[in-house]
Amino acid sequence: MKYVINADDLGGYETVNKPIIDLLKEKIISQSTIMVTFSEYYSEAKELVFKNDLQDCIGVHLSLTRGRPLTDPIKKTPFVSDKGYLYGKYLDNKIHYFYIKRKIRKAIEIELDAQMKKYISDGYTLMHFDSHGNIHAYPSLYKIFSKVAKRNGFLSARLPYNVHTKNPLLNLLKNKVIKNFRKNFKTTVLLTYSIKETLVSMPTDVFELMTHPGSNEPNEIENIRTIRNELGMPISFKNL
Repeated sequence: MKYVINADDLGGYETVNKPIIDLLKEKIISQSTIMVTFSEYYSEAKELVFKNDLQDCIGVHLSLTRGRPLTDPIKKTPFVSDKGYLYGKYLDNKIHYFYIKRKIRKAIEIELDAQMKKYISDGYTLMHFDSHGNIHAYPSLYKIFSKVAKRNGFLSARLPYNVHTKNPLLNLLKNKVIKNFRKNFKTTVLLTYSIKETLVSMPTDVFELMTHPGSNEPNEIENIRTIRNELGMPISFKNL
C-alpha cells in the first residue's frame, strides 16, 4: 500500500513548526506544505527546514485566505481585508465557489505566481502544492492554480475530491477538476482527513492523509504515530 502523510500549515501558526519538523526528522510523516504568507512564523520554519536538511520534504501551502499578500494587485480585491490580511470571507459566497470576475482572477494569478516563486527561490525542492482550505480545487479557481503551477514547474498536487454528491452539475464540475489535476500533476487517488476513519476502513487505493500537528486537535500527534505504526513507512508525492 502506498500512502502519503502530509502535515499542513508549516510556517502558518506559532505552534506548528517544531512538531512538524520533529515528525519529519523521525520519519513519522513523509512531507509537509509550507505557507509563505506569514513572515514571522515562516522565517522560523524555513530555518528549521534547512538546519535539518528537509527541503526535499517540503511543498508549498498556497494561501488566499490567511496571512499577508505578497503582491499589490490582490490588495485591491475582496480577498484582502482593510487591515491588509488575506481572508476567506469572499469565498463564503456560494456564487464565488463557481465564478470569480476576470479582474480578480488576474490578481489571484499574480499572487499565486509570487508565492510559488518565493517557495522556489528559497530553495525547497519537492515541487508539490496544495492550498489552505483546499481552494485550489474550487471550480472558480482550479484553472488558475493549475496554470501557474505548470508554468513554475510543479510536479504534483493534492486532489481533494473523493466522493460524488447527489448534484449532477456539481459532479460534472468536480470531474473536470479531477481530470485537470490528474492530467497535469502526479496525485493520489484519494484524500482522507480522518486518522480514525482510515484505521477503521482502510483505503485500498493510493491515498494522502492530511494532518495538522501542533493544532488544537486533541491527540493529533499521537494518532499520527498510531497510523504510521499500523501502515508502515509513508511516501512523499515525489515517489508516486
